[in-house]
Amino acid sequence: MPTAKNRNPDVDTFLDRRAHPERETIDLIRHLVLSISDEITEQIKWNGPSFCIDGDDRLTMRLAPKGDIQMIFHCGAKGAADKVVDFEDTTGRMTWPAPNRGVLTLGSRDDILAEVGALTDLFSRWIYAAR
Repeated sequence: MPTAKNRNPDVDTFLDRRAHPERETIDLIRHLVLSISDEITEQIKWNGPSFCIDGDDRLTMRLAPKGDIQMIFHCGAKGAADKVVDFEDTTGRMTWPAPNRGVLTLGSRDDILAEVGALTDLFSRWIYAAR
């Protein structure tokens, strides 16, 4: 898997120190999101990789210690409480704890590889819808 040009080495360092059991899966997800566009950047937020556009966080990984990985779809901190996002969950697997905050629990690396197109589409549509 090629490394995206917009991959942040500080995120690599953070993940190296954390030694998460699903590191390969985390890197796969990072690659999927960062490959959407060179406009997307990454940083650490909530103790996990977070993906930004225009400097605002839009997708953040929740890394549970036992290996579970969730992707949090959100609108960042700037005016997030009032933001309305026109978005359809085409996977039918997301939960919505708030109208502008979705949670997707990701499966194994093999599950993600089987859904690459659908997940990449979902991530891309959210990043631009929540912009």
